[in-house]
Formats: sequence, structure tokens, C-alpha cells
Amino acid sequence: MLQLTHNKKDALDRLSATDGKFYALAIDQRGAMNRMFDDLGIEATTEDIQALKKVVS
Repeated sequence: MLQLTHNKKDALDRLSATDGKFYALAIDQRGAMNRMFDDLGIEATTEDIQALKKVVS
């Protein structure tokens, strides 16, 4: 089993969701992003997606 220092475990805990899992979004996958927005009932334009990419990069 992998041994983590206390500091590394704390850092991983801060990065993970409350359920302990890590979630990621590939922002270079426009189709996946559009489906995500559709699932949320959001109609995102190309400009919206470009703006989001600028914010998170």
C-alpha cells in the first residue's frame, strides 16, 4: 500500500470532492462540454465555451 505523508494526504483531501473522489473535465472536448451543459439545461454558445476555457486555463 502507498504511504503518504500527512501533508500530501491533506493536499489530496483538499483537491477531492466531499465523497473523496476526483472529478475532471477535458476542456478540449467540446462535444463532452456541450452534453454537460445540455444535461444542466444550459444552452452554451461557442463564445460561452471559449470564455470558460480562458477562465480555467
